[in-house]
Amino acid sequence: MKITRSNLSEAFVRFAHAGHGVVIGLPGSGKTYALSVFARELLSQQKTCLYLPLDKLGVSDVADLHEAIGVSGDLIQYLLNQPNTGAENPGFLLVDAFD
Repeated sequence: MKITRSNLSEAFVRFAHAGHGVVIGLPGSGKTYALSVFARELLSQQKTCLYLPLDKLGVSDVADLHEAIGVSGDLIQYLLNQPNTGAENPGFLLVDAFD
């Protein structure tokens, strides 16, 4: 069964476009859902997004992370260097399960 969470998704999009931030909440409150829906939406619109579900990647350090996602060097610089990223079309770094 799919639970429609349009208010949550809309609020998250506004939050993400406002700048940087941290999403906190109890287990099951919808954090991963909001991040993953937002990431899929960005990618479907051909926008730059690097979604890192750390609990699913199985990494223990930065070197493992770079290898798992196929990106070397600074992640922010990677996002800035993407061809569809600019002042009016920012890239997004979404880190999930950083606990």
